[in-house]
Amino acid sequence: MTAGGTLSGIMAAMNAGIVAGGIISPPTTAQAAGAGFTELVNGVRLGIPMTQSALTLRKSYLAQNRETALKVLRAYLAAWAYIRTPANEAGTEAAIARYTRSTPEQAAVAYRAFFPVWQDKIPRVDPRGVKNAIRFGANPQVRKMTPASLLDDSLLQDLVRSGYVKFLYSE
Repeated sequence: MTAGGTLSGIMAAMNAGIVAGGIISPPTTAQAAGAGFTELVNGVRLGIPMTQSALTLRKSYLAQNRETALKVLRAYLAAWAYIRTPANEAGTEAAIARYTRSTPEQAAVAYRAFFPVWQDKIPRVDPRGVKNAIRFGANPQVRKMTPASLLDDSLLQDLVRSGYVKFLYSE
């Protein structure tokens, strides 16, 4: 197995017959299905802990730019509160379609796939998912790392303590 790069690159390689398959996520899964590919494994449905996307930064950056990082996380949490609200389904699907360059139908597939994940009010990285990423990493140096050495949710804890998360969900 080799790394395929971006989702669009993986799809292009699959469509060209360069590779037989790839690791993809919605809405690319809908594009693959439309092109005749069959889903072999769905880690989310199997309950396999994984981290598909996370906000990351260097510890040195955080030490020097904590306030900027807090602003980014505030915006991320506000977007999270928006997308997890069923009344915002159409707006969320429109954003998915726009930023992933997918059709409205493909965006709807992505929305349905991610909606259960968005139901946690506070998006936290599951250390078990990080452990799986470490475990399957190609670099031997990465396999020496631990989730605890990579995760820092102090910014998130600060925003919870400040009442910001509660504010987002107050009616």
